[in-house]
Amino acid sequence: MQSDISSIRGDTRKFQTFPFPMTSFFAAISRFIRRLFRTQRPRVEPRGTQRDQREDFPLRPRLQGRRLDQPTLSADAIGSATNESQKLESQQPAVANALRRLVYQATWDMPTARMHAGQFGSRLRQIDPSFTYEKYQFSKLIYLLEAVPDIVSLERVNNPGAAPAYYVRSPLDARALLIEALTSFDSEDGWVHADSAIAAMKSTNSDFSIETYGFSTPQAFIASHTDLIETKSKDTSYVRLRQPHTPPPKTPKRVVQPKRPYTQPVIKSTDRPKPKVSSNQGTRAIVHLSKFAGFTPQVLNQKVSELAAIALNERWYFGPQPPADFAYPILKSYLRYTFIRLQHERKVITSTHQKYRAFNSGLLDKLLRPIYALLISYPSSPQSWELVFCIPGEGPNGKALVSNFTVLPAAANYLSDPAKIFYHLTAGAPEVDWHHVIKDNMERLPSAFLAQYAPANFTYRNTQTLSGSEFHTYKKSFATALDNDPRAYRSIVNRLEEAMTRTLLKTQINYKTAVPTYYPNINSIDLLLPICLVEEDVADCALVVRMANSGKYIGHTILTLRQAYNNARLICKLDEHWLTRSMTLSQGVFEEEDDDSEEFEAEDDDVVESDDESLPEDRALSLDGSLS
Repeated sequence: MQSDISSIRGDTRKFQTFPFPMTSFFAAISRFIRRLFRTQRPRVEPRGTQRDQREDFPLRPRLQGRRLDQPTLSADAIGSATNESQKLESQQPAVANALRRLVYQATWDMPTARMHAGQFGSRLRQIDPSFTYEKYQFSKLIYLLEAVPDIVSLERVNNPGAAPAYYVRSPLDARALLIEALTSFDSEDGWVHADSAIAAMKSTNSDFSIETYGFSTPQAFIASHTDLIETKSKDTSYVRLRQPHTPPPKTPKRVVQPKRPYTQPVIKSTDRPKPKVSSNQGTRAIVHLSKFAGFTPQVLNQKVSELAAIALNERWYFGPQPPADFAYPILKSYLRYTFIRLQHERKVITSTHQKYRAFNSGLLDKLLRPIYALLISYPSSPQSWELVFCIPGEGPNGKALVSNFTVLPAAANYLSDPAKIFYHLTAGAPEVDWHHVIKDNMERLPSAFLAQYAPANFTYRNTQTLSGSEFHTYKKSFATALDNDPRAYRSIVNRLEEAMTRTLLKTQINYKTAVPTYYPNINSIDLLLPICLVEEDVADCALVVRMANSGKYIGHTILTLRQAYNNARLICKLDEHWLTRSMTLSQGVFEEEDDDSEEFEAEDDDVVESDDESLPEDRALSLDGSLS
């Protein structure tokens, strides 16, 4: 029996020493099959190893269906897969402005500088209860946040043995930037134009842009921060930091006295108290440029000529040839009243040490660079200023501009309310003050028209041959003759209304027929409608209309083509337009729209008090300084 057992053990030892054991045989077969099908076993590494920690960040959405035991691809296959990946990435949903505004609103005034992504998602849902990342075509909240790296930045924290955590930060403190911008302006009551505030934010931080946060206009951006800033009720273009609210003082309880019979006191006229007139009732002085800088008419003309020398070429005069005494009357009018508009918008800024003041001329030089006006105070006479025009950083004056102003002033803005620059035909025809148009401004109507429709017992005369006193006597006699001839007055009104109806039909075909215009003395944006009286397709004058609070238009006055061009040129350059006909007209004696003598008269005539309210309608002023 024992010999049989020994025999079996010996056979087993022989099997174990067989040169090709079975385990090696199956291993060889396995290697052969892997090589045949070019597969590769996955490399398994424990969580938290170096490979897991060096994963690229930020994350990218993984391709759907990818597995670790996929076959190894050839070079061509890898290139094809890369192209497919890029194609999938290009198909990622675009970030809508509504989403940008929502994410930005969640970052505004976060309770902590660093917030967990899950808590940030809850904050998004608190602001918009209907929020889901699927709503914006994202499969995960992290992917949504990665799509707006200019609004939020993600921080990944790896925890050994657990999934990574993500935290949200705001790369730009927009709240602090907005506060700094609003407090950087020298404004007594804190009001700053919205455009100027946005420009200051961009100057402080070049990465700032309202489009990044999903806003298209400065007013929309400002309106989203009512917790911090407030807008002016009369003009929403102006904003300021909210004033701290102080509760009114408690009124002590009134002690009720026993009633006594009332007797009317007798007050003499000499005893009546005179009403107190406050020197500052919420108004501010809008000063003409000549008065502010202490210019004489000759000095103002010299400064305008210096501006024309560096500005982009433009025709700054009326008629076939420039006037012999001064070649740039249109540019002088533009500079004077641009300075007024900039004061209304608080865009004439002062340096820290009060030595310099600056404003944006709104013009470009021949290299299409903005031209700035720099006012330099004289040490011997602080009330007088030297005016120079410069390009930022160019020459001594340009270097002084950049050195003394952190934020360069913004250009005048006339189009803060786009609804004002178009005539709304649904409002119908304007209601016109024909009495003021015809009787008070008869000299602005074409002479051929007046000669044809002159009232009875009135002899038409050429106003260019009349002196000042003769002209006013002539106008008075014309108004009296119209009062005595109602039929002639009705004929003139009917002819003007017919011309206005044709103009509205043209406006229906081409909205550019109505031209926006600026009235400096009342800081108003109105519209000019061409009136064709002598020839149907040739404008002879322009009717000024303004939309009332009711939505209807009122025709306030009439202007000559030259006056209309001067007013409209403040807003934009006019090319190939019905107003360009005025460029060929010679100036009449009583068309002194370029007369700036009011700037060099008494101080009261040089200051316009403005509280951002329009003056009474019967006191509206045109560019010529006369009542319109």
